[in-house]
Amino acid sequence: MEKEVLTLEHVRENAVGKNLSEEELNLFHAGWEDERMLPTRHGETHVYIYAPSKEEDKTYPLLINLHGGGFVKGCRDQDVVFCRNLVENAGYVVVDIDYHTAPEYKYPYALEECYDVVKYVVEHKEEFLADPEILVLAGHSAGGNLVCGLEFMALEQSGFSPTQLILDYPPVNFVRRPEDCRYAYAPYIRISPERSRKYNEWYIDKKYIREITASPLMASKDELESFPPVLMILAEQDSLTEDAVRFAANLIDAGVEVRAKCVKGSGHGFTVRRKPGFEAAEKLIFEVLEKQKADAGI
Repeated sequence: MEKEVLTLEHVRENAVGKNLSEEELNLFHAGWEDERMLPTRHGETHVYIYAPSKEEDKTYPLLINLHGGGFVKGCRDQDVVFCRNLVENAGYVVVDIDYHTAPEYKYPYALEECYDVVKYVVEHKEEFLADPEILVLAGHSAGGNLVCGLEFMALEQSGFSPTQLILDYPPVNFVRRPEDCRYAYAPYIRISPERSRKYNEWYIDKKYIREITASPLMASKDELESFPPVLMILAEQDSLTEDAVRFAANLIDAGVEVRAKCVKGSGHGFTVRRKPGFEAAEKLIFEVLEKQKADAGI
């Protein structure tokens, strides 16, 4: 078997979903799109804004999206499609954070800048056409890990109060070695243990791996009990799923409202990549987003 190429340049250049066809990219549409640089403790961070329209005095429920990519890849065309889908079919304004990536910017850089971006958006909601009643944090893969970290930081620092978390096949445990995960070497696993180990090395130094903002699975019941409702979407053919199931159980044990589904036949990244099983994931996402609006009387 040919050995996998694991240089940073190769990983980034060959990122899945980086460049889509014009037809794929324009599958959904937003009435208004913009880009901005927002201030953080580390400097400025690039964000993409998608909204149904830009009508005067019109606001929409807010969703902050954090893309995946092993903490080493930036925004890709597939993320544009996902965000436009939420705008067109759920009626949300979406702020997609193009956070700085490792290994140039290692943990906790991206976590801290994302916290500052969310805080800025919440404090300047009128600039983003955002309704003050709803704040959904959604993250895919690495982005799901960051969403958990943001919630821990928000609880400690009271910077903002998410009303819903969406965790899409998140890594929740840097303490466990990738090769020790169940099914790590199964032929259907997209991301090999070697690749996972390299991503982890690029992203985080070992001295930080037990921090709950990096490894949410290490959190105690007391540290989890104030989480808002959580939607967790997991892939059947994914070595991250075993720990994610344990994390869902920990949340439930702490009294958190959790809705979780492992989608049969799906692989890591399936929701944003629109691969087999994505329809089930989208249905769950749209349901919780509609519930958010109903609960807020929107």
